[in-house]
Amino acid sequence: MAEAAVLSKKIGRPVKVVWSREDDIKFGYYHTVSAMYMKAALDANGKPTAWLQRSVFPPFASTFKVGERYGDADDLSLGWTDIPYDIPTCGSKTARRKPTCGSDG
Repeated sequence: MAEAAVLSKKIGRPVKVVWSREDDIKFGYYHTVSAMYMKAALDANGKPTAWLQRSVFPPFASTFKVGERYGDADDLSLGWTDIPYDIPTCGSKTARRKPTCGSDG
């Protein structure tokens, strides 16, 4: 996100930054593929006043074990539910797949 913020500030308009899978795992922690949508509102001083984020992704453990639970607290705590900003209006949503067999645990 810092990359997008710097670029957006330099050119004076919103930007979309897309990393290749190679860059993503080269410079960050390995995790499953995900789709994310983020939107924010800023005050006159450029401080965030509202934040919305949505995501869908398979649980990391599903790489090794079929039937792992989606929306696991461990997966969501990796920068998703523990936002390090004091934002008055903040929303976070993630899609959960209902298991086709077994318990939702």
